[in-house]
Amino acid sequence: PTGTYGGSELGELIAGEGVTVGLITPSVLASLDPADLAGMEVIIAGGEAISADLMARWSTTPEGGAERRFHNAYGPTEATIATNISGVLRAGDRVTVGGPVRGVRALVLDDRLNPVPEGVAGELYVGGVQLARGYHARAGLTAERFVADPFGEPGSRLYRTGDVVRWRRDAAGDPAVEYVGRNDFQVKVRGFRIELGEIDAALTAHDTVDFAVTTGHKNTAGAVSLVSYVVAVPGRSIDVAELREYAGQRLPSHMVPASVMVLDAIPLTPAGKLDRRALPEPVFAGEAGFRAPRSPLEHSVAAVFAEVLGVERVGVDDSFFALGGNSLLATTVAARLGAETGVDMSVQWLFTDATVGGLAARLAEPAEAEALAEAALQVVLPIRETGTSTPIFAIHARDGLAWSFTGLARLLPADQPVYGLQSPAYSDADYDPASLSEIADRYLSEIRRIQPAGPYRLLGWSLGGVLAHAIATALQATGEHIEMLALLDSHPGVDPGVFETVLRAALLEQGIVTEDTGGNVGELGDAELVRLHELIPPELLRVPVDRLRAVYRTAARSAELIAGHDPGVYEGVVDFFRADVPVPGAQQEGPRGDDWRPYVSGEVVEYAVPATHEEMTTGEALTVIAPHLLARLGNPAE
Repeated sequence: PTGTYGGSELGELIAGEGVTVGLITPSVLASLDPADLAGMEVIIAGGEAISADLMARWSTTPEGGAERRFHNAYGPTEATIATNISGVLRAGDRVTVGGPVRGVRALVLDDRLNPVPEGVAGELYVGGVQLARGYHARAGLTAERFVADPFGEPGSRLYRTGDVVRWRRDAAGDPAVEYVGRNDFQVKVRGFRIELGEIDAALTAHDTVDFAVTTGHKNTAGAVSLVSYVVAVPGRSIDVAELREYAGQRLPSHMVPASVMVLDAIPLTPAGKLDRRALPEPVFAGEAGFRAPRSPLEHSVAAVFAEVLGVERVGVDDSFFALGGNSLLATTVAARLGAETGVDMSVQWLFTDATVGGLAARLAEPAEAEALAEAALQVVLPIRETGTSTPIFAIHARDGLAWSFTGLARLLPADQPVYGLQSPAYSDADYDPASLSEIADRYLSEIRRIQPAGPYRLLGWSLGGVLAHAIATALQATGEHIEMLALLDSHPGVDPGVFETVLRAALLEQGIVTEDTGGNVGELGDAELVRLHELIPPELLRVPVDRLRAVYRTAARSAELIAGHDPGVYEGVVDFFRADVPVPGAQQEGPRGDDWRPYVSGEVVEYAVPATHEEMTTGEALTVIAPHLLARLGNPAE
């Protein structure tokens, strides 16, 4: 007990001689009964990730036994065994591997080798005197894993661990590393990159699950499905249906395992680690209530959904957006189905009924469908109306449409309602707001109609962020509580002159105006408006010319409305999501969280999103944003 452990004296850590210490892998711990280690005074878990439930069980002092101290250690062999070790962990603590031990540096970096903020996942790089020189006779692998330290002395190196982690605070408030998963254990399902460790953490939070490991299973067609292997807490049994429902309440639906396999015991390697090769082949049971397509139209719709979304099976009652669709993919579906069926279909149809059966019925009666498509342009877009959670109200960017927020439906729990707020100009050709406050008041009345009392959850992108902030301050002025205010790359002050220059350049490029066109481009003449109308693909948007004028006028005046707006001060935390990919040739720097500090009395938490401003609601951007929203709302998976 007085020897060195990874550069740190273990004697200092356990403070005492003659103490019985066990260095044990979590897989072995999960296979043991607490009575098996009744005399073990110090347990150091290592070699694998450990769940909070398993840590809580083994950190508890056995009845009648000596006080037990539980530590979690981490370290790749390339760094000579150990680089991190936690302080004493107790039931209810966040599971971390602590900070780096003496002589070791730990950095959490993104894919550009930039440090990531606290709470954001990145890859762990370690350095220091313990680092190995490389792999014998494997120069290529050495160059790949042992890289130059961009922050160290000349000639210093870092080892790229391949482990995805994030900085957190431990029970004492000190910085500590939280393990998320392996880069090589990441899988991509339906276009979403998934950290399997997040699923394992959600499953082991259930009171009947002692151990969980999730894998990606590829079928003969090449499609990947998630399979979770679980072991029950001693004396308990696992209800698979209940566990999947539990996971669905805590994880985005694309992260809910398609198959849950209950094991009697964990297969182990001779070293005491999980033997992944010994896991049994998964069994996939058909979901209850599945109805296969019946008519030729239903088969066509289901086939297009499956192809575009990369899913194996689509039933009559499956919704395009629930399966992972978004507004961009909806355009692809509309174009393909239009070509296959010969029906002049618009993407708006998908926003009136996105199920296979509903869309097939629309294709059978195209005249009726076109009339119903007006629902996709109303001020309130019900992205998901069902669910018991407090609704999220998502407010549009400059174009006035909330369609792009449909991607959230796949990333948030099934009981989370989501409503989009859209410009009234799409449904009212005479709409011409005099101020941003007038728009905010209109949206506030719609929000109150759906949800008369708080707490409220608000999300806004670009112009929508300014509107969300205005609505939040208005609600607080009436004594209402705001549970979430999230702003996507939104700026409280915009230069109308710069915006008009950018707008004019875009219109010139599209041939809508010419160099000789004078006046304010915020108002287009009849000829220019017709040219703009002709440029909009009919499968993307169907709106009459007179209504397009109102839409364009409101969008073109958005910078002027923001500039003329005097924001109030919001009392609370603001989550600010910054577009981290600059636009080449941009005339001004994008917005920052600091821009909002004069208008927020609480904390502004900034997150970098690997996207441009225009890509902030794409599927890839939303997969970065959604976990932070869930964390703000207290989702257990976070």
